Amino acid sequence: MWKKAAKQMGSQLQMTSGNHPEANGQAEQMNRVVQHLLRHYMKPSEDDWDEKLPLIASLYNNAVHSTTGVSPNQLHLGWKPRSALDFLLPKNRPAATPGTIEFGVQYEKLLQQTVEHIKKSQEAMIASENKRRRQSTFQVGEHVWVKASELGQEFGISRKLTPQYFGPWEVLDIVGNDLDGPSYVPDAIKGDFDSIRPEVKDYYAKLGTEIIDVSYDQDTTDLHKCISFVVESTPMVEQRKLVVLGALGGRLDHELANFHLLHEFANLRIILLNDENLALLLPGRVRNVIKPNTAWQGPHCGLIPIGFPSMCTTTTGLQWNLDGTGMAFGKLVSSSNRLNSDVITVVSDTSLLWTTEIRTPRREEHHCLLLLSRRAGKSMQNGRVHSL
Repeated sequence: MWKKAAKQMGSQLQMTSGNHPEANGQAEQMNRVVQHLLRHYMKPSEDDWDEKLPLIASLYNNAVHSTTGVSPNQLHLGWKPRSALDFLLPKNRPAATPGTIEFGVQYEKLLQQTVEHIKKSQEAMIASENKRRRQSTFQVGEHVWVKASELGQEFGISRKLTPQYFGPWEVLDIVGNDLDGPSYVPDAIKGDFDSIRPEVKDYYAKLGTEIIDVSYDQDTTDLHKCISFVVESTPMVEQRKLVVLGALGGRLDHELANFHLLHEFANLRIILLNDENLALLLPGRVRNVIKPNTAWQGPHCGLIPIGFPSMCTTTTGLQWNLDGTGMAFGKLVSSSNRLNSDVITVVSDTSLLWTTEIRTPRREEHHCLLLLSRRAGKSMQNGRVHSL
């Protein structure tokens, strides 16, 4: 709803990820300035800070910002609102009447100057930060310390109480050869491109990613297009596991379409995965053996007859096992079951959707595979395909 409201106003929201406040640096900087100003104006009891917000907003919006070279009010209105002292300074009065052609020309010139000023500020900031950067020289077998902020909420406890670094952990692999390149580069981006920004597409195209525009095909989903691409590009794909990240959660119709693809590509071993759930299709008329990693899977699980009703299903290793039991929507569905063994077996007369919850490992069970990524090399064996 918030995205649609912003779109109606002509704005495009750039959502930030958790535990990365630096992605929203402008808002974080504004919050810091507001807090600094409030300290000087509110009472020691700190019970009148909300009454000072209009004053703080006026001070902030009328101050010249170093990044733009002008004040927010001047950039928004085209002229700087007057204060009591401004009547003594003719230079602060608007040179043209708002709404006139002359005012529009001056305002357009102001915007162009602001854009150039922002670019210069960004270049100066990048040059300043690069002075403190150094290239990675880690080698496989060495041990490193990892910042706790890189792990997010891995341990399910407050970040304020965790150590600043974890380790030392052994470097198991170094991916890519470009020291300054991104840590991950997909081999291909395929889809109808109705939701990708042009600059993002151009960025990956320059890195060598294959861009495949199939906007003419509106009969299949983007995930369907990508799975077809993997099948066509990867030899012996039937013997590999295809993991689809971010395939669960979000819009319900998208999730159902992904479940449909499990049946359409039933000859493949497709695993749908997000931060909280794992789902895959168990083929019917065979004995399926599941060995869940209980360090991060379970305890809750489910068997769902999402494609066809099951007339006979038998399981072992669950808290509530089925013994020749039929399942169908409107009747029995084995949801909210629990893992009761390290080995689960499922035999059914039809395909069933198997799902388990994903949870954060306990601290003593946590193992870190640190990939000091430079640039991911191109290899279709890794199956890195994005759908957009």
